[in-house]
Amino acid sequence: MRNHALAALLGITALMGCNLLGKKGDGDAGPGAPSSASTGTASPTASAQAPAPAAKSATLAQPKDERAWGVAVDAANVYWSSNKSGAAGIRRAPRGGGPAVMLCKINDMLQAPEELFVDDKHVYTLAPALGPSAVYRGPKDGAGAPCEKVVEGVGLLQRGITKVGDTVFVAGTKKKGATIMAVDPAGKSKVVLEWGKPIDGLASDGKDLFFASVESLIDRRLMKVAPTGGTPAEVGKTGGHLTYASGRLYFIGAGLQSVPPTGGEPTTHKGPMGSLSGLAVVGESIFVGGSAGIQIDNKGSVWRSTTNGSPLVEIAPVPGRVTSLAADAKDVYVVADGGVFRIAL
Repeated sequence: MRNHALAALLGITALMGCNLLGKKGDGDAGPGAPSSASTGTASPTASAQAPAPAAKSATLAQPKDERAWGVAVDAANVYWSSNKSGAAGIRRAPRGGGPAVMLCKINDMLQAPEELFVDDKHVYTLAPALGPSAVYRGPKDGAGAPCEKVVEGVGLLQRGITKVGDTVFVAGTKKKGATIMAVDPAGKSKVVLEWGKPIDGLASDGKDLFFASVESLIDRRLMKVAPTGGTPAEVGKTGGHLTYASGRLYFIGAGLQSVPPTGGEPTTHKGPMGSLSGLAVVGESIFVGGSAGIQIDNKGSVWRSTTNGSPLVEIAPVPGRVTSLAADAKDVYVVADGGVFRIAL
């Protein structure tokens, strides 16, 4: 039921080899939020080495019948977007164990919640649909009330939600062009930018917004714009799943890559062949999820690299292609084959 017009384009890109790890080239097509470690680091080198992490195992935290797509985590809970029959919405469960509860419901049968973003008060979900798409949110301590619709009618939403100060920003891609909208703490939204190309990825360094402008199948431009809007400036080349951390923008392009916010030649982290579909940076560790082979392969994996540019090393297999990944210093959570899996670090 997902209205992923852009997804077909991205799938073609992947099959063309544009998002194969270790292959030199331009990007493939989540969300990026400022890290608490926002002081700059020296430019990493792709040849840097790191000790291989001990092999881990992924344990099923929530069953496949949740039909999960997105995942997020905070100190107390893990959250996921559920498309369970008759119970679509945002759900949560204690990280230490306990029953899952509905944080808020989405009553529109045509909308399928996907990507999640969590802040100190709310959990947001991007919900592509057969009709106009929407952004919903619910309070973190919610108990089954309808999700609040804070943005609607913006077209296909694709990997784009971040925060600057107390304002959440969402990128929505339409049939022609895209828009970036701001959502204030009260849930009121307004347009910040209208853009003539599709947008695939939105992140912030706490001061500016960065987005990936899709120029063609193999050409994504890194653009910078003020949170108040204005004329975007081109910074360089990029990919998708933009994430800002430790003074750099990380993204999935020709494998895992990063670039300073000022632009320049991207650094590529060496690694095995694979199709990547999730990214999280925690301290000096970078976690990436994806499939072990081409994108239609159903075998998933989670890899780890470091911010100094070390090669990607597999830390755990996952029984299904990863659609979303969230992590902190204790655990990595991934969604694969509709279930939520936990990898203890």
